[in-house]
Amino acid sequence: MNTRDIRENILKYEGIFIIDKTVEIRDVLHHIVGIIKQNNKLNLLIFEYDSERQNLISDYNHGVYHTDSRINREIIKNNVIFNYDIFCISNIYCSDYEFKIKGSSCHPIDMKEASSFALIQYLMVNGWTANGVSDISLDKFDFISYKIDGDYDIMPTFDRNSEIILKTKANNKQIAVEQPILINFDEENHQKFIINTDGNEHILQINNVETYDFFEKQQEIFSSDEYRKRFTEEEILQTKKDFHKQFKHLQGQTFLVVEYECHEDKSFEFHLKDFLDSDKKNQNSGFGIIMKAEGKTGILGKKVRTTFINEAILKNSRIIKIEVVSFNQKIENKDIII
Repeated sequence: MNTRDIRENILKYEGIFIIDKTVEIRDVLHHIVGIIKQNNKLNLLIFEYDSERQNLISDYNHGVYHTDSRINREIIKNNVIFNYDIFCISNIYCSDYEFKIKGSSCHPIDMKEASSFALIQYLMVNGWTANGVSDISLDKFDFISYKIDGDYDIMPTFDRNSEIILKTKANNKQIAVEQPILINFDEENHQKFIINTDGNEHILQINNVETYDFFEKQQEIFSSDEYRKRFTEEEILQTKKDFHKQFKHLQGQTFLVVEYECHEDKSFEFHLKDFLDSDKKNQNSGFGIIMKAEGKTGILGKKVRTTFINEAILKNSRIIKIEVVSFNQKIENKDIII
């Protein structure tokens, strides 16, 4: 980093409205920095401080976990633990303006980088004081930029005495768990599990497990009347050739499709135990199948969910070990009024 890089980054900014307010939501500090203009675009800037996440990162960096990061189980677990839990904002109401959020990005603040250093300098020159979080080291924050829809030739004029409302929407929080499940195709696969996380119980009811032969299903599609009406014989032959070249390793193999019930605000992620315990990459990660349960009601009277496990097994397999590695929890958020 040199002064030229810093200066070039500062010159990219075309104006800012400093808000400089801090709110605490679910034990996480959200410091609303302000609205900044760059390249005729507006962004809402928020610095987020999650003490629990920072402790996990510190423990990991100091080798507390002692895990083998080459193993898929640990790779997936670390991805879940250190995943950004971005607070979802849909609209901003400020002065007489209503702004729509069309996306967001999140990354740590790294003061060794010219872009981060320049941003902090620009903020401070324009009156930012880090009100409510000034005693927290900058490298402990996650920097969230919410992209505001539209183009702006000039910076809007805001009334500093006006109420600011950040309208929120629900977001999904991914939580790591470890729940082994034994699938036996010689028996009915009706199993109920109570998964505990931080003193909370989460019900998972397995209703059924079936196999899905991706290779065979695709051959049926190639042979169907509808497919033959849409494509010429030459196009079909080329598509089949390309398919065989890419997926020939799946001949003699099949996939698992799991039907399960849980609370309506959750969904679970499953993997094969053999895959989790190995460092072998998933050869099938280039595709996924979206399965639907077509509105079925399950054993517990809840809506049945269907998921496709993206690791293949041999067709003649009768007993398979799978695991739940995480679940998504839908979180409802309250609007932020400043």
